[in-house]
Amino acid sequence: MTIRTLAEVLDNLSSYSWRDWVYLRRNLPITVESECIVLNPDEAELGSDDFTPLQVEQHAMEEFLSIQDIRSVQDHLKKVNPEATRAEFCDAVHYYFENDAFSPHSPPSASA
Repeated sequence: MTIRTLAEVLDNLSSYSWRDWVYLRRNLPITVESECIVLNPDEAELGSDDFTPLQVEQHAMEEFLSIQDIRSVQDHLKKVNPEATRAEFCDAVHYYFENDAFSPHSPPSASA
């Protein structure tokens, strides 16, 4: 298990299994620099609550989103904004986490 930044995870989504989940530090803003852990919770040793993976508990992190959810956000974002930056991708992932819905970004204007 390695602590990564959210940017590293977003840049390397294809290297993770759809079964993996991303865990972030509790009570901190979600940015591309957010520290996170990616792991399959079904294969992890469990912590004191018999639900949270021990490694997540030890690093004061909490469940964020599944890799599958983040890929769905990425697919949606590519449709509405093919030129989206990593920061915009992070914002879209954060929006999805907060609202359980895709960000209402409009497609780029054809006249631009």
